[in-house]
Amino acid sequence: MTRWTYASGLLMAVMLLMSGCGSSDGDDRLQIEVGEWFVNPEPGPLNPGRFTFDVHNSGQLTHELELYRQVGDYQEYEIVEIEDIGAGETASFSAQLNPGMYELICTIVERRADGTVMDHYALGMKALITVEDR
Repeated sequence: MTRWTYASGLLMAVMLLMSGCGSSDGDDRLQIEVGEWFVNPEPGPLNPGRFTFDVHNSGQLTHELELYRQVGDYQEYEIVEIEDIGAGETASFSAQLNPGMYELICTIVERRADGTVMDHYALGMKALITVEDR
């Protein structure tokens, strides 16, 4: 085998391996859309691994997104939070996801001048993510 053939074969193998990777930082990327009153993650279930969540706010109000791991029926543990994602903005965070159930939620509660309370979570800003070995 000539050096040229060996080098081109090696380059092809590297390119094929890289094409199966998620993002350039090694994480798989998930696109999440939030707005009034929804959280829309990509469909799952997901394989365990490290993920970068790209969160786009397509709504008119400021939102935030928190990722919780569900443990048991009534316990959850916060893993990460992004605060104040303005209308039209995108923010990102990364997290390691092991097998289990996770919840994405917006926990903003605001009181308007007229006394109206807007609890984003109660209005529907939540979504479940399942991570399982497949």
